[in-house]
Amino acid sequence: MTLSKITSDGVYRIKVLNKDSYAKYIHDKPADPWIKLTSLDTSSDEQKWKISAVSGKTNVYTITNVVNSAGLNYKRTSETYWGYGYPQPKANAASLNWNIQESTIGGTKYATIHLDGDSQTYFDSNDNNSNAHAINFYYGNSNSSAGENQRYVFEEVQDNPPTAGLDVVFMQDITGSQQPYIDQARNEIQGIINAIVNSKKVAPGKLRVAVVIFRDHKPEDTFLTAKFPFTTDLTAVKNYLANQTASGGGDLPEAQCCALNDALELLLTSDDDTTKVAILTTDASPHGIGENHDRIPNGCPLQNDPLATGDSMARNDITLHVVACEPTLSKTKHGLDFYTGLTAKTGGQVLPLGDLTGLTSLITGSLTEAVSLSIQAALSRSAVDYKANVGVAAQKLHEHLRAANVQIDTLVTDDYYEDIPEARKNAELWAKGKKVADVRGHIQPVHGHRIKEKYRHGGQPKAVIKKQTISLNQAGRITRACFVANKTPL
Repeated sequence: MTLSKITSDGVYRIKVLNKDSYAKYIHDKPADPWIKLTSLDTSSDEQKWKISAVSGKTNVYTITNVVNSAGLNYKRTSETYWGYGYPQPKANAASLNWNIQESTIGGTKYATIHLDGDSQTYFDSNDNNSNAHAINFYYGNSNSSAGENQRYVFEEVQDNPPTAGLDVVFMQDITGSQQPYIDQARNEIQGIINAIVNSKKVAPGKLRVAVVIFRDHKPEDTFLTAKFPFTTDLTAVKNYLANQTASGGGDLPEAQCCALNDALELLLTSDDDTTKVAILTTDASPHGIGENHDRIPNGCPLQNDPLATGDSMARNDITLHVVACEPTLSKTKHGLDFYTGLTAKTGGQVLPLGDLTGLTSLITGSLTEAVSLSIQAALSRSAVDYKANVGVAAQKLHEHLRAANVQIDTLVTDDYYEDIPEARKNAELWAKGKKVADVRGHIQPVHGHRIKEKYRHGGQPKAVIKKQTISLNQAGRITRACFVANKTPL
């Protein structure tokens, strides 16, 4: 809803009348924050301003950005336009008082904003040719053509933004080499979950964790898999992981096929409106993909085909990520390409773990992105073309969301792996394949180092969450979620 008058305290976007220009708090330089005019971005907290009436005064308000409680103040400098200065949000500071008056021109209602007690310091969006200080102050021009730069409206933002439930299954390899990763997962899980909860994107009480542990089939090992069911009790999860000891495993490939199937079974019990994520941590390939010295070369004896499991995950809006324990996984013949293709089926990815300290940022980032996409999917259901196939519908939605400048919390990692054409082709074959046996004979050998030179002797690539314009891959994940929610076959 667009308003020309503030009638109640709340959170609003401040928009230039008749323009796709919204006031956005820019804090890339903490010592000199400022306001920029940008297109609408519904995911941007920087475009959200808390506007509160000042007691005892009429039409006077404080204006505070929701990011780090940045109160709106006034910076005057002789170098700015006509010496009038510009509004400047300051982190964790009280806002000055601002007079917001409703006016009308040609039958159209709008608001003017100026510093209380100084009617010559109007908000004026006259600096559209510059990236800096797009909103300045200028004398009142309410009745002239130049006055259009001083006309604003407000778009109210819901106090309770959309949230999602989150069910995540951690699949943990507990064969001989994995003890450090088990211990790290146990130690870091509280921090991971706290980070997700603090994002306020997950509904209270709606974050659940389950664990699948695995080793290998007989005669390679006497232990196959075990499932720890979904719980909100993180202490119970930590205690469960603390009781696991890495050992055994036999040959190099392990029973990932069965672990993936167990994770699928757990996540199929999740509510339809819950974000569903499976995270596999391993340094080995599954049986049957063509590895050297695979003593179960035909694949899972229980007929759990990981490509079929991946397709089923995709059909049920489950995202799979693989935390690759490096450099060990890259030394396998086919493991990296296989997992790259398998995760791509679900819109997930391989997350390289070159250093144990990187585990928290990788998992927190992947879960934050998944929840952000689920929230956007709930907002986008009416915009999806369910008559088209999912690929075409994703392209259409991508164009629609980009035009609206929708941004998504995105896990961004530095490149860890070399870009090798044969590896890309192999991953594409695994991604499109329906059964392992149909693909493995077509896989090409990949020569040379798989890891970029700067990480070959250790080190963890930087991994951060950034708000970014939505990608086609993300639009595909949103579209798939919408298809599943709409009961439309993929």
